[in-house]
Amino acid sequence: MKDILFQDAIFLIIKHPKHPVFRDPVFRSLQFKAFADKVQKAVQKTFEKDCNIAIEKVIPEVFEKFKGLTVYQFTVEKATKRRHFEMVQKVI
Repeated sequence: MKDILFQDAIFLIIKHPKHPVFRDPVFRSLQFKAFADKVQKAVQKTFEKDCNIAIEKVIPEVFEKFKGLTVYQFTVEKATKRRHFEMVQKVI
């Protein structure tokens, strides 16, 4: 329970540095600062890893969507050019 309180305090201090609770000497000690650095690095590493995994999963799906849109766009463009040509032939 104590560890969880200190872990949360690390991030609460960042959001609310002037809160009276964080004036306590325990939050200014070298031990707490070392603990805070360790936790922040671990969280950052986990966050980066999770982001990389999410990107790896999403990119193939995004690529397939773009590929489908490109094929659709070329199809519409071709049909539009053909229709335009037909209309020009009727006018001439």
